[in-house]
Amino acid sequence: MKNLIEVFLSIALTLAVVSLSAQEQLTLKQAQDYAVKNAYAVQSAQLDFKKVEEQIKETKAKGLPQINASGSFQNFLDIPVQVIPDFISPAVFGTLLQTGVLPTDYPQPEATFVEAQFGTEYTASLGITASQLIYDGTFLIGLKAVRGVRELTNVQLEKTEEEIKVQIAGAYHLCLAAEENVKILQESLAILEKTLSDTRALYTNGFVEEQDVEQLELSMSSISNQIQYARNQKTIAHEVLKFQMGISQSSEIKLTSDIESLVNTAVNKGLEVAEFNIENDIDYRIALNNKMLQELSVRRKKAAFQPSLSGFFNYQTSAQRNEFNFFEGNQSWFPTTVWGLSLNVPVFSSGMRRSKVQQAKIESERADLFIKQAKEGAALELKSTRNEMIFAVDNYQTSLESKDLAKRIFDKTRIKYNEGISSSFELTQAKNQLLETQGFYVSAVLSLLNSANALNKALNNY
Repeated sequence: MKNLIEVFLSIALTLAVVSLSAQEQLTLKQAQDYAVKNAYAVQSAQLDFKKVEEQIKETKAKGLPQINASGSFQNFLDIPVQVIPDFISPAVFGTLLQTGVLPTDYPQPEATFVEAQFGTEYTASLGITASQLIYDGTFLIGLKAVRGVRELTNVQLEKTEEEIKVQIAGAYHLCLAAEENVKILQESLAILEKTLSDTRALYTNGFVEEQDVEQLELSMSSISNQIQYARNQKTIAHEVLKFQMGISQSSEIKLTSDIESLVNTAVNKGLEVAEFNIENDIDYRIALNNKMLQELSVRRKKAAFQPSLSGFFNYQTSAQRNEFNFFEGNQSWFPTTVWGLSLNVPVFSSGMRRSKVQQAKIESERADLFIKQAKEGAALELKSTRNEMIFAVDNYQTSLESKDLAKRIFDKTRIKYNEGISSSFELTQAKNQLLETQGFYVSAVLSLLNSANALNKALNNY
């Protein structure tokens, strides 16, 4: 019996350990790092990068030797028939006239046609062709362009990772705010429960009216509903965070970053004046890469005016049979071998190539606009987020003071109520005022954290 109990205890302990290990504990930094590796958007961007790598290999392969083999077999169920003029009968007639076999006045036969079959019932051929690009200006510039696309795709991957970090921070902050809201409401509920219990005791002894008890019961019901709604919001916030991180919805996560520490860090950083370097802005870097690609496109279109040269080698052997004996070694095969050069010289395209060059130049000019737009946009975003951050800090500090003031008012009103100096209506009013300021406080905290998140993005701190 003792051994059986020990087995059950061991199993229970094991299950407890498994349950604890199955719950992922994540700081904000850990959640962002996990998302950078597992988020759906990042995985898609990584696939784009792998695709570009294969496109580079494909482009390189176009300048390397190309070898192709071919083979064919034909069985003519009906050998083609050609109708040709009858050149034999006139020749025989002429010979007969010359030799005197026929008299000279013998009538010449009419011109006729002869049905003739050319070819054999079976034909087969085998061949191999090799080609090599020797010079093509569009290929060389195209190869540089594809490498530029790789760099652009890499920067776009960085942008996707940055955006994921921003999204995860926002979702993480929302979860913490939802948890803080539930915590505040539960604390308020506990205070009301104690007050209701005391009021019921006073009512039993005849010191307060039944209306006072009912008023508190109504408040209890209201705040209980708010708690249930807040818990649902908390659950949804966690599900959104797991979705954005790429974690299965069946997994359990626990957020370990302290909201108060994050708020203090946000307040301190919000009051700093950080330096901004446009060279680190991802959108600006993307615009620069786009400009480089457009310049290569202009050069590639111009290279279309240049000649291209390639070489080739071809070997082919064929056989014709009236019997299917292609695999017999004593039968003849007839080879054909040829090599040569192919030169393509653009001469006249009715202005088509020139128009393509002009279009590429227009896109290059557009790329200059994108660079200017990226610079001004980054500066404007930084200015806007800094202003939002200053307002968020002030709003947070005001909401914190209002929450503390409302808490003191509620505590004093509750003391007066217990002493019979204040009414239940005044207590309910003070309680509602406290809940309202606490809601404003949670909203201000979330706004502050999100403003700090936007400022970090504008400063390229991710």
